[in-house]
Amino acid sequence: MDAELERTLRLAVAHRQFSDSLDAEFSPDPPALQLPYLGQSRIPDISLLQLRQHVPAASSSDTEEVLRIRQHIQQMDATTLARLEARLQPEEIMREYLTLPQLQQATVLEDEPPDVHHAWSYPPLDFEMVLERDPFNRNPAAWREIDTNGMEMNSRNSADFRREPTQPGENYLFGSVTQMPFVPGGMESAFSEIDRFALPSQEMLEEGREYLKNFDKLPQCPPEFADNEEFFFNASESAFAKLPFINGLNDLLSEKELDLLKKWQAVQPVTGANKVADERLWKDMRSLLELAGYGEIYSELFADDELDGLDGSHSALRISSATDLKNIKSWAVKVDVGIPIPDFAAKMPNMAHKYPFELDIFQKQAVLHLENHDSVFVAAHTSAGKTVVAEYAIALSLRAKTRCVYTSPIKALSNQKYRDFKSTFHDVGLLTGDVQIEPNSHCLVMTTEILRSMLYRGSEIVRDLDWVIFDEVHYVNDAERGVVWEEILIMLPAQVGIVMLSATVPNAMEFADWIGRIKQRKIYVISTTKRPVPLEHHLFVCVGSKTIDKDLVIVSTRGEMLTKNHSEAVGIQKEYEKKNNIKMGLSLSERLPPKQDKTVWLAFMDFVQQKELMPVIAFVFSRNRCDQLGDMLSSLDLTSQSEKHTIVTFFRKATSRLNESDRKLPQILRLEYYLERGVGVHHSGILPIMKEAVEMLFQQGLVKILLATETFAMGVNMPARSVVFDSIRKHDGTEFRDLHPGEYIQMSGRAGRRGLDKTGTVYILCKMARIPDSSKLNHMILGVPMKLHSQFRLTYGMILQLLRIGTISIMDVMKRSFSEHSNASRNPEQEEQLAQLIGQANQMVELECAVCKADIGNYCRTFDNCRALRKKLNTVLLSPDNRLLAPGRVVTTNADIHRPPSAGIIVSAPSRTPQSERYFRVLEFSGLEVGSVVADVRRLACGEIHQVMNATVKAETERIMSEAEAAKTSNKAKKSFQEVIEKVASQISGLKKLEPLSPNKDFKLTDMQFIEQWEEMLALESTLNYFDCRKCPDFYKHVEQEKHRLDIVDQIAQLRHLLSNDSLRFLPEYQQRLDVLHRLQYVLPDLSITVRGRVACEISTTEHDLLMAECVFHNIFTDRQPAEIVALLSGLVFQGKVDAEIVLPPGLSDGVEAMRSVALEIGQAQREAGMKEAVSYVADAMNFGLAEVVWQWCLGMPFVEITGLTEVQEGIIVRTMTRLDEVCRDVKAAAKVTGNSRLMSKMEEAQKALKRDIAFVGSLYTTD
Repeated sequence: MDAELERTLRLAVAHRQFSDSLDAEFSPDPPALQLPYLGQSRIPDISLLQLRQHVPAASSSDTEEVLRIRQHIQQMDATTLARLEARLQPEEIMREYLTLPQLQQATVLEDEPPDVHHAWSYPPLDFEMVLERDPFNRNPAAWREIDTNGMEMNSRNSADFRREPTQPGENYLFGSVTQMPFVPGGMESAFSEIDRFALPSQEMLEEGREYLKNFDKLPQCPPEFADNEEFFFNASESAFAKLPFINGLNDLLSEKELDLLKKWQAVQPVTGANKVADERLWKDMRSLLELAGYGEIYSELFADDELDGLDGSHSALRISSATDLKNIKSWAVKVDVGIPIPDFAAKMPNMAHKYPFELDIFQKQAVLHLENHDSVFVAAHTSAGKTVVAEYAIALSLRAKTRCVYTSPIKALSNQKYRDFKSTFHDVGLLTGDVQIEPNSHCLVMTTEILRSMLYRGSEIVRDLDWVIFDEVHYVNDAERGVVWEEILIMLPAQVGIVMLSATVPNAMEFADWIGRIKQRKIYVISTTKRPVPLEHHLFVCVGSKTIDKDLVIVSTRGEMLTKNHSEAVGIQKEYEKKNNIKMGLSLSERLPPKQDKTVWLAFMDFVQQKELMPVIAFVFSRNRCDQLGDMLSSLDLTSQSEKHTIVTFFRKATSRLNESDRKLPQILRLEYYLERGVGVHHSGILPIMKEAVEMLFQQGLVKILLATETFAMGVNMPARSVVFDSIRKHDGTEFRDLHPGEYIQMSGRAGRRGLDKTGTVYILCKMARIPDSSKLNHMILGVPMKLHSQFRLTYGMILQLLRIGTISIMDVMKRSFSEHSNASRNPEQEEQLAQLIGQANQMVELECAVCKADIGNYCRTFDNCRALRKKLNTVLLSPDNRLLAPGRVVTTNADIHRPPSAGIIVSAPSRTPQSERYFRVLEFSGLEVGSVVADVRRLACGEIHQVMNATVKAETERIMSEAEAAKTSNKAKKSFQEVIEKVASQISGLKKLEPLSPNKDFKLTDMQFIEQWEEMLALESTLNYFDCRKCPDFYKHVEQEKHRLDIVDQIAQLRHLLSNDSLRFLPEYQQRLDVLHRLQYVLPDLSITVRGRVACEISTTEHDLLMAECVFHNIFTDRQPAEIVALLSGLVFQGKVDAEIVLPPGLSDGVEAMRSVALEIGQAQREAGMKEAVSYVADAMNFGLAEVVWQWCLGMPFVEITGLTEVQEGIIVRTMTRLDEVCRDVKAAAKVTGNSRLMSKMEEAQKALKRDIAFVGSLYTTD
C-alpha cells in the first residue's frame, strides 16, 4: 500500500476511535452538547485536492452506501474540488463554534485524546469567512466571505476587530484620539467594507481598473485544468456577474464603468443552472468528507438542513433561516421568575462560580441566560441579591479568559466593589480618574466616564471585552451624567454581553427594548418585586414624652395601608396641638428649635435601644444637618469597651497614613469621638478616607446609628436592622418637595439584613406630632417608582469625537438615543404604511376635468389653511364665557371641503374647566327643507364651530337634548324629536340678513393682533370664490377626489419626514452647535476637524471642553505659574456654593477676567448660531469659589490651614482636588497636540504640587 494512503487510513481510523470515545464521555442531555469534534478542536485541516488523492481503495467490507460514495468521488473533477476548496474554511468554523456556551458545560476528558492535528496542513487563503448570527435567536445565520488579500488594518484606519493590535502602553489601555473605535453593535452597516480596511493606494485602484477592463483577455483557468475550460469559463462568468457585490468595487470602477456593469448584469438570463451546480457541489463536498470520515463534523454544524436550502449566492453559506428583523415587535423578553427551576443543577453541572447558598429563582434565570451569552436586565429591590448576577458574569469572563468590565456611577462605589470582587476572584483591577491598579486584569472595575472614553478612543481592552456590567442603571435618570450611560450602550461592540442591574422600575421592558433595538439582540428582563426581608413601615409620633410618644405601623409587611393607625396618629396630633395651644398646626418642613430636636432624637434612640433595633441608618437630607445630629447624639454611648477598643485601633490604623498635621483636623478628631460612641456620619462633605472608615466599621456592626445622606443608599450592600427618616421632604436644588416613591424605596430598602432579621423596620419620625397626610404616605410608600427617562444631550465633545471618527454619523447616534426610542420603534410600521400609501398613490386616476385641473389643487390647500386658521382663532374667541353664546344662538359648523357649512343652534354652553378645552352642545342640521329636515345633537369644540351668527331662535334646549338621546333607542321618541327640530328649522329658515358676529364690535375684543389675524383670515377665505374650479358643475365631487389624493400625498410626506433625520429631536441643536464649531474654527466645511478640534477631543473630564480648549489657544495658561493655572482651572470643576464674597489675588483676578472674556466669546457665537442661552451663560457657569484654596494648596500650605480659608467642607475640597488632577492631565495632552512644550512641563509641575498629603491618600478599599 502507498505510504501516503496508509497514513491517511490510519488517521481516519484514529479519528473514528477518537469520535467514539468522546461520544461515550459526553453527557447525553441535552443533545446540543454532542459536539465532540468541535469541543476538542479536532477538524480536518487538509486541502480537498489532497484529500481526494488519498481516498482509500475499495475493500470487501464496504457497504453499498460507501461504494456509492466512492464511485461518486471518483467522478469528481479537479475543478469542482478547487471551487469547494475556496468556499470551505474549517478553521473559521472552529473559531466560531468553540465559543458556544454549551461547550463550557461539557464534561472534560481525563485522558488526552490522540493528536491528529500535526499531520494536516492548512491551505493558503486570501479571504476569511465571517459567521453572521441571527441577532434574535442567536442561531448561526450565514457565512460571509471577506477578501483580506493585501489589506493592512490598524487602529488609525480601521474599526474592525481584525486590525493590528496597538502596542502595549498608555494608548493600549485608554486608547487615543488618533485611534478608531471598534464597530459599535447594531451600527455595522454604517461601516462600509472599505472603511474596515486600509484604504487602497491610487496605484492599486488604477491596477484594479485595468484588470477589470481587460478581464475578457485573461486566461479562464489554470494550465493544469485546461481540460475543464468550459466549466471554468461558466464559473468565471457567474463570478463576474456578481462583481458589483465584491467588497470595495465602487472604489475600483469609475461611475461610468460601474453603471455599464450593472446594466450588463441586469440583462443576464435567469436560469436554474447555478442552483443545480450549487447542489452538485455541496453533494460532492459532503460525499468527500463522509468518505474520509469527517461527515459527522458537518452533520453537527448543519443538523437542521444538512447543507440543503442554499440560495444561489456564492458570497455566503446559509446555515439557518434568519429572523426578519423588521418584523420583530419587541426586543425585550420578560422572564417569568415565578416558575421554579427544579432541574437547575442538571442544567448547570459545571457552574463558572459556586455559591454556598441556594440561589433564588431570579438569580437562577439570570445564570442560565448568562451561560447562553444573553444580555439581561435585572431589576430587583435593594439587597435582593443582584450582585450574584454580576459575579457570575465575571466568573464566565475569567473562565473564558476574556475581559469583563464592572462600571458604576460613582468612584466610591467602584472602590468598594473592587475590594469585594478582589476578595472573590483575585484577578481584578481598578481604573478610576486618579487610580490604576492591575489594569491588565481580566476583570476591571471602573467608572462610566472611563469606559466611555475607552470606547471612543479605541482602547485595546475593548477587543477582548466579553461582558459589561452596569450597576445602578436607574442612575441613567441623573440629569448631569445620565447621558454617559446612553453613549456607552450605543458604542458597545456587538460581541459584548450586557448585564444591567437596577432597582425596580416600571418601564424596564421599554428600556430593554430600546437596548435590544439599537444592539439588534434580545434583552431578557428579569424583574422581581419580592424582598428577601419584608419591610414594615412605622410612624414614630414623638414629642419627647413617654406618655405621648407612640410607635404606629402604617404599612404592614403585606403592603397594606393601615388607615386606622394613621387616624390614631392624627388624633394624637390634635390632642397635642390643643394641649399646647397650637392653632395653625405645624409645618412638615419647618425645623424644630435645637433643644426640642435633640429631645426628640434622644427619645427615639432610647426607644431603639429598648426594642433592640440597632444598627439603624438615619437618612438626613442635608450635610450640615448630619453634622448637627452627630453633635446632638454624641452624648450617647452605644458601644461596649471591647467595641471601643476595636474602633479606636482601626481608626488610628486608617489615619496612620496621614501626616501629623492632617491627623489633627477638626473633622477627623470629631469623627473619632463619634465613632467611639457608636455614632457615624456619612456625606459628601466628609473626607473620602473617613467615609471609607465609617463604611467599614458599619459593615462590622460597630456603628450603631449612621447619619447619612441618600447617596449612602446607592450600590454597596450595607443593610441595617432598621431605617429612620429625619424628614420626608428634601430640597432638590430647586425647591422643597416630598420624596418620590423611587427615592423612598431605595433608602428604605436598606432595612433588613438577610439571614439575620425576619423583617426590616422603617420609621418616619413625626416630630412634635407632625403627621404627614395619608395620601402622601400612600403615594410615597406604595407608589410606583420613577420611570427611566432619557437624559441624552449633545455636547461639543461628543460631536467632535464623532466627527473625528468619521465612520459614525452623529445622526446615527441621535437615532439610537433612548429619547428617540418611541419614534424609532414605530419605524417598521411606518415603513409598511408608507409602502401601502405609495401603492395607493400609484393606482389613483388623475383628474380629467379641464375646468378643475388648473387650480383645484391650490384651492384645496387654501381651504385647509383657512380652516386651520379659523379653528385657531375661534378657540381663542369662544373659550371665555359670553352672553352671546347662550342656548338658542344660531351658528354654523365647520364645512368639509366637499360640502358647505351646516346651520345649527347652541343647546348647551357649559363653562370651560381649568386646563381643558371648552365644548358646546349644538343641534346641527343636515338639511332645512320642509319635509326633509335632518338634525342631530353634537358635542363640538370651539374650533369646530365655523361662525356665530347675529340671530337666536326660541327652542326648548333641554327637551332637545333629552329627546335626541331617547331617539337613539325609541321610535316614539324619534317622532317627537322630529317635530321639535322641524320647528327649530322653520325658525332658522325664516331668518333674514343672517350675518356672522364681529370679534371687536360684538364680542368687544380689543387685542389688535387678534383683530389683524381675523381680518387676514376673512381676506383669505374670500379668495376661495375666485378659483376657476368653482365654476365646474361637478365641483364638490371633483374636489373630494382631489382632497383624497392630496391627503395621501401629505401622509406620504409626513411618513417620509418621520423616517428621515429631519424628525430627530436634537437635530436643530446639533446644527446650532455645529455652526458654533464652524465659527470658532474647530470644524471645516467638509466636517473634518481642525487642530483645535483635536485639542478639544483630548478634554473629556469637564463639560467645559470648548472653553478649556479656547483658553489653551488664547494662551491664558502658558505664561502663568503652575499653582495659578490649577487655581484658574478650579473654576471649571468646583460645583459647591460659597456664601462669602470671593476675593482673589491680582494674578488670579487677571486670569479669571481673561477666562470670562473667552467664555463671553463662546456665548456670543452660540447666540449668533441661534442657541437660546444667554451670552453670559458659559461665563456664569464658572465657579472660582475654591480658586484661592487650590492656589495656596499648590504653594504648599498644610490642609489644616487650608480649611480655615473657606467654609466649604473638607470632603468637597478633596473631591475638587482629585477632579483637578484629571483636568490637568487633559490640559497636558492638549498642549502636546499643539506642541506647547512649556505648558506641558508646567502642567506636570502642577500635578506634582497638587497630588500630595490627605487630598490624594490611597483608598482603604484598595490598600491592605
